[in-house]
This record gives sequence, structure tokens and C-alpha cells, in this order.
Amino acid sequence: ALSGWYTSPWQQCTVTCGGGVQTRTVQCLRQGQPSVGCLHQKPATTRACNTNFCPPPTSKDDLSCVDFFSWCHLVPQHGLCNDKRYGKQCCKSCSRKHL
Repeated sequence: ALSGWYTSPWQQCTVTCGGGVQTRTVQCLRQGQPSVGCLHQKPATTRACNTNFCPPPTSKDDLSCVDFFSWCHLVPQHGLCNDKRYGKQCCKSCSRKHL
């Protein structure tokens, strides 16, 4: 009987997005016993997975998005959300969807 490479299934990816790694076990076996006589190149034991970009967090879940001033509700009304200073410091008011 010839020796052959036996691979385990790929394990779960290390991340759900943004680029992770999957690993698997690769063994050279001959009749179920570990062997050294495998002729072909050893199959890969790691591969990239979930290389898609992570979606940006939605503003309502973003805990760092808060209003620092009591007058922040006025900022969107005056169209100042695009102003870096006001927009950042009044993030919550500015990220609210206005009906």
C-alpha cells in the first residue's frame, strides 16, 4: 500500500471578517499508521478565510458616539454636523436619523 496525505476538515476561521486563518491537520499515513513515504507535496495546513472587510459599526451601537454638550440638539438644526468640531462633540445628535 502506498503512503498518502490525510487531511482533517478545516477548523473554524479565527475571525468572522477582516481576514483570519483556518488550520487543519495533515498527516502522512500508510494503512492508518504514521509514515514518512508520502511522495506528493504536503497539502497546506493553513489558509486565509473571511478576508472580506468588516462592516462599519452602526452609529446606534457605537458607545463612543455621545453628545458632550446640552445644546447638541441644536447642531443638526443649524446644519453644523459637517463641522468637525461640532460633529464630533455632538455625534449622537448628528447621527440620529431625522424624519
